[in-house]
Amino acid sequence: MRESFLNPRVTVDSMNGLEATRVIRNPDSDIPDHHIPIIALTGRALISEQQECLDAGMNDCMVKPIISEILTKTIARHVLQRVSV
Repeated sequence: MRESFLNPRVTVDSMNGLEATRVIRNPDSDIPDHHIPIIALTGRALISEQQECLDAGMNDCMVKPIISEILTKTIARHVLQRVSV
């Protein structure tokens, strides 16, 4: 089964979500799907920090605490956009 979207951690030891997103979006990488929706869930509340996620190539950025209804709608929006293309 192929994934419908990704939710990387913005910071981890080996590679953070920003770096991972750049690799995924790089057309020269071995990633099979460069256009998979990527949605960040972060504790970074500053607009500049959220913009950093978008600039890295993520499709959306949600700030914790996450409201499940909004998360569901956000995922659905990006997955449906992908299906309709």
